[in-house]
Amino acid sequence: MQILHLRHKEIDKKKWDETVARGCNLPYMLSWWLDTVCPNWEALIAGDYELIFPLTVRRIGPLKMIEHPVLTQQLGLIAADGHTPTTEEVDTFIKNIPYWSYMLCLNESNRTTHADQVRLNLKLPLNHSYEEISSRFCSNTKRNIKKAETSELNVTEASADEFLNFYITHNLHNNAKRETLEELLAAAQSNNACEIISAKKNGETVAAVMFLKFKNRLVYLLPASSKEGKDSRAMFLIINNIIKTHCNSDMELDFEGSMAESVARFYKGFGATEHHYCRIRRMTLLHHIRKILCRIRGRK
Repeated sequence: MQILHLRHKEIDKKKWDETVARGCNLPYMLSWWLDTVCPNWEALIAGDYELIFPLTVRRIGPLKMIEHPVLTQQLGLIAADGHTPTTEEVDTFIKNIPYWSYMLCLNESNRTTHADQVRLNLKLPLNHSYEEISSRFCSNTKRNIKKAETSELNVTEASADEFLNFYITHNLHNNAKRETLEELLAAAQSNNACEIISAKKNGETVAAVMFLKFKNRLVYLLPASSKEGKDSRAMFLIINNIIKTHCNSDMELDFEGSMAESVARFYKGFGATEHHYCRIRRMTLLHHIRKILCRIRGRK
């Protein structure tokens, strides 16, 4: 199998996106997403884009390294015909990464002998009635939905500007720049790839989420709640509303999982089930230099 390394300007993005559309339902693999989170991304390909593997390159001075980009859960190897790549194929692409220093998360279909960590994802299929799906909610989730329903909340669509201002104010764990968030929102909207839902009380937003859409995948990407939103359990109501809206369809609600037990428990309360994906990592002095520079600049 011959594998080619393409620089950013050499990538045929039309062919790339055609392979993504045929081979998976991961929005992070689309060229517009990669262009936003890593403008100079490169790629490994085999054949006529029959197998593709993005390289999210970051430059440190004259040197390059591969770093997993912000807000991007899974990347890795995708096949145009939709087959699950073999371990041998995945390992071969990893061995052909042209940079010595890398850290990347692969996707759920990729298995490799080079994994240094197995990470958790949580997903909820919506191909049943709301009654059947909600019957699998845990008692705590049902109780919090009832509390939210009595809190005079109004769940509605929100504008990008309204959402962005609220998210930046109330998501204290956000590690993306405002400019990146603005670009992602604009790109997602222009590609009809998002739903922005908010919960309001007395006309004031108390919780909001941007859901990222691609094919049958609906990703719970950017959630935020104010203190009032947390007290009124507004996020439970937003998720419950999304489930009601998309039930009896082939959609799948992807909570993006969490390695934090309390967050994972919140997602599992809606009946989400565990899925796993691998991280690969080869750390060198470049990664340590990068960490030091980030600390000096006050970035996470």
